[in-house]
Amino acid sequence: FWTEAEKDLRAALAARSRDQFWPRTYGLHFVAEYLPHRELGVALFHQDRLQDAISELELSLEQQHSARAAHFLKEARVAWVQARGSDWSPSGDLAAVGCQDGIVRVWEMEAGQQIYHFQGISSGIEVVEFSPDGERILSVGWENSVRVFDLSEAQLSIPAQVASNVAWSPSGEQIANGFWDPIAKVWDPVSGEEVFTLSGHDDAMIYVGWSPSGDRFLTASDDETAIIWDATTGEQLLRFTGQGDRIWGAAWSPDGSRIATTDVNNGRVIIWDSGTGEILQTFSDHQDWVNAAAWSPDGTRILSTGFSGEARIWEADSGEVLLDLYPEDFN
Repeated sequence: FWTEAEKDLRAALAARSRDQFWPRTYGLHFVAEYLPHRELGVALFHQDRLQDAISELELSLEQQHSARAAHFLKEARVAWVQARGSDWSPSGDLAAVGCQDGIVRVWEMEAGQQIYHFQGISSGIEVVEFSPDGERILSVGWENSVRVFDLSEAQLSIPAQVASNVAWSPSGEQIANGFWDPIAKVWDPVSGEEVFTLSGHDDAMIYVGWSPSGDRFLTASDDETAIIWDATTGEQLLRFTGQGDRIWGAAWSPDGSRIATTDVNNGRVIIWDSGTGEILQTFSDHQDWVNAAAWSPDGTRILSTGFSGEARIWEADSGEVLLDLYPEDFN
């Protein structure tokens, strides 16, 4: 239906391209409304062509305001934020979206207005993340270049860095880069100066991230180890071994006392004591790779997701599966 509707609406636009109420057809004959840009935007929205839908709906509103166009424009923008590399500001009033054209667009969601437009790179944006204070935006492109934009000055704040994964410190004063090699770097997002390099792994860096308090830093690698570092000096504090498989994801508990790591071949989530390196729990109910884990805000549960489409919620202390979210119709 929507494909045919799009075809008819484009034919209508070829004949008359302006949206308006009560246009004259011939002589003294009028129709109540002629809004092909609006209806084309709606048709594109239902086909999940969100960026095209937004363009048509914005054009319709410029030419002739209607509640239907405003409604679908808001729906399309929200869907676009959710579907692309994107992030909400800490206050929740701004949304940043990374686009295929290499541009980071920032929207004021209450008014539905685009307020910033940063040219990032020549290819698509994969990751967008606000700093903890909401004043800067970090973006990572498909070719793994990293840029930081300053919202107060509406400009690029530092030259491009290169990384495969990135993380803000809790204070927003530093950023860490992980690479597809055994090193990670910590740098100043204002000056772009490198603070220190973390070198201790033997294979690709899969995860980088600060402890909730910001005093320690965790790296996890394809070399089957995870390392905790002093976030001030870069000194290695603790190395987790005994995983027995490549680590594919990691996460600090909310209080920083435990770390969850996930592995590739054995389908496990392992919980470690972040002070001693002792293994506290091993969850082994996944059928395939476990690619991510996340703690609940109170630290009592863990959500893990697998490559085969599985998702499970565990009781963190006992390892009991509380909820199996594997979709029955997943192929």
